[in-house]
Amino acid sequence: MTATNHSITAANLALITKTWWILPIAFISHFVLDALPHYGDDRITHRDKKFITMYSIDFVLLCGLWLGVILATGHFRYLIMAAMAAAAIPDVVWIYRVVLEYMKKPIPAKTLLTRFHSFIQWGERSWGWVIELGWFGAMLTMFVTQVDKLS
Repeated sequence: MTATNHSITAANLALITKTWWILPIAFISHFVLDALPHYGDDRITHRDKKFITMYSIDFVLLCGLWLGVILATGHFRYLIMAAMAAAAIPDVVWIYRVVLEYMKKPIPAKTLLTRFHSFIQWGERSWGWVIELGWFGAMLTMFVTQVDKLS
């Protein structure tokens, strides 16, 4: 799943529960979402225009989500931002590996966690963008509804 989908899902979990115990669940939600069918294409490398375009759009949407959380969620903003960070943390290892690849440095062997993370992504498909877009639409609707309830 995209970083935006991981983050908006965690934001909704935090908005619904409004309690700090949701943070480990937000972290686990990352792996649950990655186990669902979603976008992925082994034919595309990190240097391809399609990859760069897709992740640039994801970055812009993610920044918009963070801005929306900061501006619209009042005193719950820190809980929501912590949940979003917890849900996104598992993908930091992939960013690290891509940076090493760009720098033409040796990439370390996968750890137990990265092997597990790769294993559960069985559902990466080129048509998975449809699921990603549908998930985002549903989560955005839920997010707006939950934020509206705060005011």
